[in-house]
Amino acid sequence: MQRIYVLIFAFLIGVIALSHEAIAKSTGENNVQILTGEWPPYISQNFKGQGIIPRIIRKAFAYSGLEVEFRFVPWKTIHPNLMKGVFDGGAVWGDYQSWLGKLLASDPIISSDYVIFHLDARKYFNWRDSKSLHGMVMGYEKGGQLAPYFQKLVDEKLLKIRYIANPAHAFEMLRTGKINFLPYNKISGEAILKEKYPKNDHMLTFHKEPFRISLYRLIFSNKPARARFLMERLNQGLQIMRQNGEWDKIRKEIGT
Repeated sequence: MQRIYVLIFAFLIGVIALSHEAIAKSTGENNVQILTGEWPPYISQNFKGQGIIPRIIRKAFAYSGLEVEFRFVPWKTIHPNLMKGVFDGGAVWGDYQSWLGKLLASDPIISSDYVIFHLDARKYFNWRDSKSLHGMVMGYEKGGQLAPYFQKLVDEKLLKIRYIANPAHAFEMLRTGKINFLPYNKISGEAILKEKYPKNDHMLTFHKEPFRISLYRLIFSNKPARARFLMERLNQGLQIMRQNGEWDKIRKEIGT
């Protein structure tokens, strides 16, 4: 019965898509231009279909007859271009403060745990005990939005922070004791360690309790009519994928 509902829903989406397709073909707007950057293991020019996130986005738009082209650029250039109305969207964003109230965003494409990486020797490290963090040096990805919990400790000068541009370098600094702990995306962090230390001799681990679960979305360019149209088409496609199991199948390839 559920499969019948999925097929009916997909059919209705197809009917809606056909009404837009004639207009899109005449204007060339059936091609969706999305900016993105390297973010292994989620997004990369070197991966199958450019990674699981581009594959999910491409498949979701395909239900509305839209084709997607991803352009890889430096991450810092994406948001300014979208604010200027350049290109159609940016994939993907987890930081609400940069776009909320300014740009439209899709339903979540993936969710991901952020955990605290630390030396394996620090067995009883507990990031929830703020007193135990006093005087420590935390590494943090340059350009990232600091969680309020840590921002408060930094503002009170109870915790020091070092912003690091290169994630692989951040893990090396953690391993050599130049920083004491590193909040980072769990899946990305494990991928970096696997590549940099194939023998698993990095001596690092992470706290099992995530300090944040981030929801990553496609944010749309500052072109209101076009943005709303694309947002609706993408969300409809994502709903179909969740119902027919395609979304789960793709995201589980890297353990999300």
